[in-house]
Amino acid sequence: MSHVRAGRFNGLEFTLVIGIAFGQFIVFSIASLLAGPGTGSRMFDTGHLAYLVVYESVAGSIVALILWRNGWRLRDFKLQPSLTATGQGIGLACAGWLVYYVAAILAHALFGGSIGDRVAEDDQLVLGGAAPLLILLVSLLNPLFEEILVCGYVIEALRNRLGVVAAINVSTTLRVLYHVYQGPFAFLWVAMLGLLFSYAYVKWRRLWPVVVAHAIHDYVALSLI
Repeated sequence: MSHVRAGRFNGLEFTLVIGIAFGQFIVFSIASLLAGPGTGSRMFDTGHLAYLVVYESVAGSIVALILWRNGWRLRDFKLQPSLTATGQGIGLACAGWLVYYVAAILAHALFGGSIGDRVAEDDQLVLGGAAPLLILLVSLLNPLFEEILVCGYVIEALRNRLGVVAAINVSTTLRVLYHVYQGPFAFLWVAMLGLLFSYAYVKWRRLWPVVVAHAIHDYVALSLI
């Protein structure tokens, strides 16, 4: 099936894909934010990560079936693994960490508080004592699940209808919505990272560097025990 068919916007398809893939995470994330500090702390233990693997495997299979029936094929998501793309992903991961500290400096300048306190708060979110093999599995599966859908699918589905800038903004907004359990700082930090990842995907016309960068971020964060 051609890229033209896959790039046509289908409102029902879009709602089903995003709802199945991210709906419960968005609801949980917003509820955790509204409930106040500490609600989402230490959530990445073995039980939570195992649930994530199972959910993303099942939801990913359902979403894949929906997209396949609507004409999408794997090539439409422009994964294109290669050594060059992997190197780009490593560089993108480094740029992502730089973006994090830029966001922390901006937050400190705008809202007060210390960068050290912010980093410590974020560490509490990931120090769950999960098994190393489970951490590795999550670090491989979660980036593929998220980036194929929130970056590749959303941008490709919307770019012809709304334009590439609007498509990137929608992608970034969705990414922020299911990360705000990390607190108000996530609005700034995840938005900046989402824009970086989305523009990298659009510029390079391949998703693999974004997947690699995301995988590195996940593995490093979940391994800080």
